[in-house]
Amino acid sequence: MTKGLRNVAKLMTGTAIGQAIALLAAPVLSRLYTPDEFGVVGVFLALASVLAVVSALRLELAIVVPKEDDEALDIMATALLVVGGFVLVAAVVLIFMAGPIAGWLGAPAVAPLLGVLPLYVGLMGTFQVINYWSTRNSRFGRLATAHVARSVSTAATQAALGAGGLGAAGMLAGQVTGQVLATATLLGRAALGGSQVLRTKVSLAVTGGIIRRYSDFVAFGAPQALINAVSQSVPALVLTSAFGAGAAGQFLLAQRVVTAPGNLLGQSLRQVLYPHLSRRLDDPKLQRFAINVTLGLAGLAVVPVVLLATFGPSVFAWLFGEQWRLGGSFAGYLSLMFAMGLTNIPAMSLIPLLRMQRWHAGYEVVYLVVRVAALVVGGLLFGPIGAVAGYAFAGLVFNLVLIVVVLNRLRTWQLRNSA
Repeated sequence: MTKGLRNVAKLMTGTAIGQAIALLAAPVLSRLYTPDEFGVVGVFLALASVLAVVSALRLELAIVVPKEDDEALDIMATALLVVGGFVLVAAVVLIFMAGPIAGWLGAPAVAPLLGVLPLYVGLMGTFQVINYWSTRNSRFGRLATAHVARSVSTAATQAALGAGGLGAAGMLAGQVTGQVLATATLLGRAALGGSQVLRTKVSLAVTGGIIRRYSDFVAFGAPQALINAVSQSVPALVLTSAFGAGAAGQFLLAQRVVTAPGNLLGQSLRQVLYPHLSRRLDDPKLQRFAINVTLGLAGLAVVPVVLLATFGPSVFAWLFGEQWRLGGSFAGYLSLMFAMGLTNIPAMSLIPLLRMQRWHAGYEVVYLVVRVAALVVGGLLFGPIGAVAGYAFAGLVFNLVLIVVVLNRLRTWQLRNSA
């Protein structure tokens, strides 16, 4: 077995255990929490995801790029400083704006939960940064342990607090507990492992130099990631505003079930594939490798898509309770997003390596506009199912475009560099 396959196996084992725990907990949680409570927490998590993805200004992606570890450590330290500053600003804003923000999101019930948003975003941002340092150094066992720790603690806390009748606050407490433990696992193991992760120092001059040197990650990668995160979060927010928190809760449970298998393979493969592509960027065989991986992943996605599209509503009603049948209908359409999220992994990994952040930022702007339009028009014409169907089909088309454009850019890159 090659080193790359061993790394995938490590991550897949940890991720598989984590996803299995989440899936096994779902039928329990769906009976402890109502669709409305799922929806309220979903709005919180949608907002947190949007903020967390840009909390380090995408400098975490640059950690795997330099050949020298000293420069990578400087990037990591700079990214952690940026996360800290971002969290401070978020905390100040929420002191004065928690109520109005909840109102704008169409979910007044989320206002009492927003006090923990800066903490949660800070934990997620820190986890992302240390995650890429661990990826650079092939410490995939550590990442696997963190994934398991997060899943176990989240499920256990949510089940216990749900049984105690704490509602949305209990469900969110489980999310926060899981992220605390996952982040502490990475940070603690980094320190005990003797790495320099927690001992790195950085000056303002070094920080400024890092931001200038990797300005394309900041100037183009961060806006692109922000737009993409907004695009991913839009369904929950639109469904909440148009049809109530219950519709958003149905969507979020369907999304959890549909994305779990993709996360099992996709997250592990993405972690290993990114540095692998970085090292082989000038290899003439890389394009064929990327195409083969893309086609192989597309083949893996066919069977789940067919099964969910055919039996989704009945399976959800049986597994989670009759009140979740609508979520099964959502799952049939969301399976298209699962398929494309798996298939586009090689292309998404190549974008920062080919320095395509500027193009990707423009792409995400158009994608967001089309997704929102598809949600609104589908919802107006056919209700919540129409909104989710429009969202899913827009994702299918745009992801196909992304894959074709990126693989073509790789071919152009290699032709130029071999000349």
